[in-house]
Amino acid sequence: MNVETKLSKILGRAEGTLVVKASDRDTVLSEISARAARYKKLDPDTYNELMLLRKNVKDIFDKGLNPGQDILEQLYFLDAKTKDFVDKLSGSYARVITPNDFKKIANIMSDHLAIQVPILKDFTKFFGRLAQDFLENAKPSTAAFDWKSVAKGKILGDKKRGYVLPDRVSEILGIKSGEAVSEKFLKALGTPRSLHELIYGADTPAHRRTGAKFLGVDVPMFWPSWKRKALGKDVTLIPDIEILKANKLPKSWTNVPWANFDGKIIEQNFTQQFEERLKYKDKDGNWITNMVQVPQKTEASWWEQAINKDGKINDIADVTKARTAFAVNGNHSSDAVIVKRFHIWGAENGVATSTIHDAFFTNIGDMLEAKRALKQAYANALDKNSIKITLDEMRKRGLPKELYDKYLAEAIEIGLIPVVGKSRVNGRLLTDADILSREDILEQIDEKFDNRRGWYGIGP
Repeated sequence: MNVETKLSKILGRAEGTLVVKASDRDTVLSEISARAARYKKLDPDTYNELMLLRKNVKDIFDKGLNPGQDILEQLYFLDAKTKDFVDKLSGSYARVITPNDFKKIANIMSDHLAIQVPILKDFTKFFGRLAQDFLENAKPSTAAFDWKSVAKGKILGDKKRGYVLPDRVSEILGIKSGEAVSEKFLKALGTPRSLHELIYGADTPAHRRTGAKFLGVDVPMFWPSWKRKALGKDVTLIPDIEILKANKLPKSWTNVPWANFDGKIIEQNFTQQFEERLKYKDKDGNWITNMVQVPQKTEASWWEQAINKDGKINDIADVTKARTAFAVNGNHSSDAVIVKRFHIWGAENGVATSTIHDAFFTNIGDMLEAKRALKQAYANALDKNSIKITLDEMRKRGLPKELYDKYLAEAIEIGLIPVVGKSRVNGRLLTDADILSREDILEQIDEKFDNRRGWYGIGP
């Protein structure tokens, strides 16, 4: 996508050239998918016809073919702006550059990059497979018990919600939505987390088991509580035997955890979505069309609907997106830790700092001092083995032990977790000298700028 964005503007200037971007293609395909979704249950034949149309349109875009009048007529339902993307392909051009061409260019660049940085390709492929295996095999029902949260909950009680501002108001004020006003106030004062919990109670864990269920009976303290169970109306009383807290986890994961350089867990959500076109009139009577992302959900069975059983409709995980996005997102999360530490250093030392993405800026008079601070931040990043912490977190959430062992061994073998005499990078067994250390990062380098030896990312 980066290759496409940068090259399309230049290539599109040539006379007689049409540049077909993947983003344009995907806009058309999304509208076809949204329309097909309406018929999936009600009219399977129409759904299958639309999905076949989607496949043909994708092929037309990828190969730069003329869609023909028949295809254009079948796409009558497209938004006018979206239909223009298809109409452009009906013209005559000396040269058509397609998403497949951009993909080939990107592959060539990736191959060259893999030669220069061999670990990069292993990194993305490793974490892509790991994310998919986690979503497909880790079961929330086998997640580890969170004894720390259980103890907090029993001692401090469950968290009280307090008054919460409307989401729109929070957005306007630029503060986190869904958080009690009183808790925001305590955070603004810089009070420790332990004081929050003492006043408001402990959070219920969202990613750990704090209880269990046997034979359909909730098992969260050692006394029974009588609750009404009904079929249409209250007809009988059945005891719920509760030990600790009820297991409120989903039936399957759509979040995949990632540990950044701070050792903190970042949640990456991969839920299947399709685009739905939303049409409405504004206050002046003008028709407005927006595309909204609608999460895919499982459907409750007829029995669950009959007994009005809740909690049975779940998000569906998007494993394809997880394979491609997990490593990239996680890497950016770790970058953000360095950016954050740089700004914290500046605030603590009275140095004005700025960043764009992961580029760092200070006044040139502060550059050398900022350079040393950045080196310290990178050295401190070695204190946390984020890959091992990520694997451990997945194991706690129910990743089978055989998969945990397999990925841990592979991470060591390919050098993601480098071990002398065991890890190989580019076919060579690693030695002590190959493994980056704090001393390597903090090594004093001549700061006179009169030779070619410098430090990555630093310059006037």
